[in-house]
Amino acid sequence: MQAPRKERTQREILPAGTYLARLYSIIELGTSSYTWQGKEIASHKVQLTWELPTEMKVFDEAKGEQPRVIGDSYGFSMAPKANLRNVVVHGMLGTSLTDTEADGFDIDSLLGNPCLLSIGHQPDKNDPEIKYERILSVSPLMKGQTCPDQINPSVTLYFNDWKPEVFEKVPKWLQDKITASPEYQSMSGSKHVTTDEISADSIPF
Repeated sequence: MQAPRKERTQREILPAGTYLARLYSIIELGTSSYTWQGKEIASHKVQLTWELPTEMKVFDEAKGEQPRVIGDSYGFSMAPKANLRNVVVHGMLGTSLTDTEADGFDIDSLLGNPCLLSIGHQPDKNDPEIKYERILSVSPLMKGQTCPDQINPSVTLYFNDWKPEVFEKVPKWLQDKITASPEYQSMSGSKHVTTDEISADSIPF
C-alpha cells in the first residue's frame, strides 16, 4: 500500500511584474553547504528583504494593512562575480563599483533606499504545480519616479553585532538557517563541524 501523499496548496503569490520596493532588512545567515555543479560547497550567506509599499495587505487585523515583502539570500561577498555586488548593489545604485570601491562598500547604506524589483515565478523542485516568487533583477527608479515612504523599520543582524531582540523576531525558517551555521554555533558555544568554504570569486551566488 502506498503512503498517502501530503497535499500541498498554492499560497497566494505576487503576479509577475515590476514593483516599487525599499530594502529594509539585512540578516547574516552564516555559512551553509549546498551542491553546485555536482560538488558539495559552502557559502557564507546574507538575507536581504524588501518591502513593496504599493502592495498592501491585512495579515493581522490588529495591525491593519502592511506591505507585502520579498527577499532572497546572497553570498556575503563583494567579489567581482558575486550576485550581491552585481545584482543588488549595482542594481540599486544604478552604477558599477570598481574593485576598490566594492571592497570598502557598506551594504547597510542601501537600507531604506528605493528601487525597482522585477519579480517572476519559479516552480517548486518537488512539485512543479507549486510556484514561488523570485527576484529576477534589481534596478534604480526611473527618472521622475517616486516611491512611497518606508513602512517597516530598518533591521540588521550580524554575528559581530548580535541583537537577541532582533533574532527573536526573525521568521522561524531563517532562525533555523542561522542556528545551523558554524558561526552561530561558535558564538553560542555549541559543537560544530566546519567545512572549507569555496572562494566567492568562482561562483556568482
